[in-house]
Amino acid sequence: MSSPMAIRNTCFAIISSIEDDFRTLIIAISGTDSKEAELLPSDVKDNALKRRASDLRMDSISSNVSEQDLLPYIDFADIAKILESKIASKVEAHKEWIIKIAKHLLTLTGTRNRVCHTRPLEAEDLPSLIDFAKILTIQTAPFSFNIVSQTVDRLNKEPGFVLTLQIPQFWSEKSKVHHNLPIPEFDDTGFLGRQADRLHVIKLLKSHYPVVTIVGEGGVGKTALALRCLYDLADDPSMPYDAIVWVSLKTTALTQAGVKQLTGTITSTLGLLSAVAKELGVADLNKKEETDYIDEIAEYFDLYRILVVIDNLETISAGPLRELLLRVPQGSKILITSRVGIGEFEARYPLQGLDEKTSISLFRAFAKLLGVTSLLRLDDGNIKGFCKRLFFSPLLIKWFVASVSRGAEPSSLTNRDGDTFSSAISFCFQNLFEKLGVQDREVISCLASARRPLTSAEMHFLMQDLTTHELEVALTALHNSSIVIRNKQGNEGFEYALSESTSAFVSAHAPPPRDFFQRIQNRLKELRTTLSQEALLGSRYDYDPFFVRTGNGRDERICATYLRRALDHLKKSEFSNARTQIEEAKRLTSHSAEVWRISALVEEHAKENYRAAEDYAHAVELEPNSSISRYCYGMFLMIDIDDLEEALNQFEAIEKIDKDASPVLTAKAMALNRMGRFEESAQIHERLLPTLKLRERRWRLTGADQAADCYRRWGRRYIDYKEYDSASNKLKRAISILLDSAERKDLDFKLLQKTAKVLSESFSRRELTSNTVFIEYMIATAERIHDLSTAGSIPIKTEMPWIITNQDLRQDYRDRILLLDRPIDPSQSITQAQSLQLHQIQNNEAIGTRKNGKIHNLQKRFGFIICKDDSRWFFHRDFLTSDTHWDKLETGMGVTFTIGLNSEGECAIEVSNKSI
Repeated sequence: MSSPMAIRNTCFAIISSIEDDFRTLIIAISGTDSKEAELLPSDVKDNALKRRASDLRMDSISSNVSEQDLLPYIDFADIAKILESKIASKVEAHKEWIIKIAKHLLTLTGTRNRVCHTRPLEAEDLPSLIDFAKILTIQTAPFSFNIVSQTVDRLNKEPGFVLTLQIPQFWSEKSKVHHNLPIPEFDDTGFLGRQADRLHVIKLLKSHYPVVTIVGEGGVGKTALALRCLYDLADDPSMPYDAIVWVSLKTTALTQAGVKQLTGTITSTLGLLSAVAKELGVADLNKKEETDYIDEIAEYFDLYRILVVIDNLETISAGPLRELLLRVPQGSKILITSRVGIGEFEARYPLQGLDEKTSISLFRAFAKLLGVTSLLRLDDGNIKGFCKRLFFSPLLIKWFVASVSRGAEPSSLTNRDGDTFSSAISFCFQNLFEKLGVQDREVISCLASARRPLTSAEMHFLMQDLTTHELEVALTALHNSSIVIRNKQGNEGFEYALSESTSAFVSAHAPPPRDFFQRIQNRLKELRTTLSQEALLGSRYDYDPFFVRTGNGRDERICATYLRRALDHLKKSEFSNARTQIEEAKRLTSHSAEVWRISALVEEHAKENYRAAEDYAHAVELEPNSSISRYCYGMFLMIDIDDLEEALNQFEAIEKIDKDASPVLTAKAMALNRMGRFEESAQIHERLLPTLKLRERRWRLTGADQAADCYRRWGRRYIDYKEYDSASNKLKRAISILLDSAERKDLDFKLLQKTAKVLSESFSRRELTSNTVFIEYMIATAERIHDLSTAGSIPIKTEMPWIITNQDLRQDYRDRILLLDRPIDPSQSITQAQSLQLHQIQNNEAIGTRKNGKIHNLQKRFGFIICKDDSRWFFHRDFLTSDTHWDKLETGMGVTFTIGLNSEGECAIEVSNKSI
């Protein structure tokens, strides 16, 4: 590669030749060789005298010097001023040219000062000097610039001669701060781009942070950026430091021939501390312990404002520096460049590759510098392609161009399977992978195995062996080291991916183990399968609480796997295990309404109604337009809390979003029914019944049950109002709805039970039983339902055993009603046990008697009632009246019941907590 010193000396050779020729021109045009001639303006003369005194190491400045002897000590700005004030007027014919050249010299003053004052060069410095030399040496120029012409010719024929040149010390302008900053390696092309990076780093260097670290891959330009910013800071009038101490720990370099080991490098913390102490002027440099040096350096920190710069810290262990980092006082600072962050001490600045435009500029500038015409002929599109394959890394771009200049094939250099490319990319990551922990490497292997960016939730699912804390620590460390790229994904948070260069390195030098790769792929397959199944089921059962809504976000879809497991545990009443899965889901996506909905569902089934109510409310708050959250919340309020008004509010809110949703309309009708608003409820049911056959069976069953119950309750109200004709009409409608369901083959025990309840209301008053047309209709319809049933018989014995003793009904009607509880197959005869049971019902005078008692105890699905005569009566939760809720019953509560029969004998039926 090119030498930065060669570029600077080339610039100096051209500058020197320009100044020499202009001195000769000034003397020639002034028209005299007299040492008394007044050639210099007063300010130019004063500056020249100072430079002469510095060059000759004079203790004092003597003004008794001829101006001609001062000409070697003038610069471009001085020459421009002389040309305009002293020379232009003497050559009227060429005055315009002289003034134009003087202005051009002024524009090159910055270039001249950077070269001679040991400041970092800019990209255009050398090209600008070469272009100016061409202007001076073209044939149309009015004056001869022989030295410039000779210098340019020699540069073309013998470019190496500049290495023997030495910039005079008197030209070196002292900085406002003492420093030992090296000449930057980017002098060959100048520092390109990174304006935003420069501003940020300088801001950090002026901040209160005691330690600042520029982190990034090898070759990304950390050292170059640090030096550019430090030189900017050194010339800043508001420079906050008294001294800048630079120490480099670089041990290798990437060349066209491969990685080269450097000699005389610092390879230990002790060596680093000794080098810092030496630059600070510590007298005794033969200390044996690191702590001794740390004490000395800390003293200087306390006395002066010092900026210590440690370049390439990753080459040694940073652990022993901990004490020094902790002792940096306000006003001093340590700047570090490293491929790895050092932990909690630092303010990190992660550095990425160059942008496309700057990469192309660097490529062209370096190709031009090395004279690689084959690369210079490429258009920007082709150059961009090469830069992309080189990851926009400044080091790799310069390595590529330099290698091509030495005869290498461009295609072989960017072949990721080739040894040359592998060696170059390995250089960028050497020392880095060796310092990564086991968990860091596992994260890298996971991202490499997935072969796509992953969110933290996805990574948690794929790497279940790592705790949340371990995963987050690893991701943060890798991101801060620029190994992992982190991008914001809308409202989902961040997704993580390996940088392109890291992917190339991993592929060549650290591929995931075969079993690890397969495990990640298997889990990805499991994830895809779970999500596709949930999506399919969710589309079929829009309002089923037991299916997970996966959502659109990737984290929410990951969460769905935990929620699915929670529901599986819930179905087994494993509440603790279900909560464990819920907590994982909350940790990953606490903003997801679905997480809180299913959490509420778990708590609801665990009878933790307070927690369930809180979680349902939070789900609705997070996503007000979530129909399923509002639906489940409404059902919970209606069934478990008995808050019918608020339940109705939830269902009406869903209607604004999904106005024709049948499950929601059914639930709304149910709430209205329980509130006694039967007409409104019935209107909804009549709207739904014609389309009931188009819905899933579970919704058909629920719809028929709720509609029949609405008319049954409505009929009961008319009975209480003694409006028996209206009551009979409503009861007839109730049983006709149940018949329609039976004809669709949609019958279950609950609908058969509902049939018995409707019959019970129908035969409960003499005014109804005296209407033989009504009674015949009800019994005949019930017989048809029985005959169509495949789910069992109509439970007359448990729901209305008193019918046997009801003398308001004719015996033939009572016999027909009792036969509704016979076996389903009409051809099957009544068994002896059934015949005996019918006999018991017919001859047991106690059957149908209403009694008072108190609940003695309650089990999961049944309980016992004790009466004043100490008799105990068994009852099942299915034996409650329609207005009595199992969850409302408590031990000691007063109840009423009817004596009935089950397979074991007499029992309590029609249990109610309402007063007689």
